[in-house]
Amino acid sequence: MSIIVSVSCITYNHAPYIRACLDGFLMQKTSFVFEILIHDDCSTDGTREIIEEYSKKYPDIIFPIFQTENQYSNGVRGMMARFNFPRSRGKYIALCEGDDYWSDPYKLQKQVDFLEMNSDYSMCFHDALNVYTNKKNRTFSEKYPFLNLKSDFTQHDLIHYQWFIPTASMLFRNFGSVPDYFFKINAGDYNLQMFLSKMGKFRFLPDVMSIYRITSNGLGTVNLNPMHRINDLQLWLGQVKSVEKKYILKRILANYRLLFKRDIRKMNIIGLMHHLVVSIKTFMLYVYYLLIHILLNKQMINK
Repeated sequence: MSIIVSVSCITYNHAPYIRACLDGFLMQKTSFVFEILIHDDCSTDGTREIIEEYSKKYPDIIFPIFQTENQYSNGVRGMMARFNFPRSRGKYIALCEGDDYWSDPYKLQKQVDFLEMNSDYSMCFHDALNVYTNKKNRTFSEKYPFLNLKSDFTQHDLIHYQWFIPTASMLFRNFGSVPDYFFKINAGDYNLQMFLSKMGKFRFLPDVMSIYRITSNGLGTVNLNPMHRINDLQLWLGQVKSVEKKYILKRILANYRLLFKRDIRKMNIIGLMHHLVVSIKTFMLYVYYLLIHILLNKQMINK
């Protein structure tokens, strides 16, 4: 039987969580065959040994790659796109990082069934539970109430609402190779969503079918770095329509404000001047696209 879903998982020092992650994959009840592709970025806490234990038990399902040197610290980005996507044999790809896990045994079946019946959608995602280390847990639909108002989402929603799709909830069509800019980005899941939004709509399923852990050392925390976000947002400018560019430029300016505060706090005058010059140029570009948007709106009203 041909493989229908390739499960893509990246790990690094996830020893306390990786068993729950792998068990969530293996408990899936499906009418189709799936494979589990794991990339471990040279974990030092026993994560590798746990993955090896599972892969020996399920050699026809689990296919790991173990790095002998940490790739992220060497500047390598786009781990899933670089190490897992090229070897994905499935018609669809599902994501789950090593510190998250799936909680519904029919998750894959539900999502595949929907995409099989709806060719104009590129991705299907679902509700998830945020598990915090220091505050009350809540679902994504509680954190982002607009998820309760509609079920279809587009690139326009990604730009306006920013990040609202749990990584471990994503199942999408395998479109083959990804653009080269994927290997320069910091927030891989968000940029992947932008890429997929050009291929079709997204469907949101209200079922809570995965757990998203909020930890202090996760990649999501790393990607809060304003320069990382500015880098990714600048790459977006070449991927979206002109009418959407002003929203992205506005978010770039917001991150420059964070850099200003950091420079002032550290008395970094050179950095402050550099960021000020670049932000002025960004602001001028923002005004330009804002005027285009206003003119287009007036033309539509006149028609």
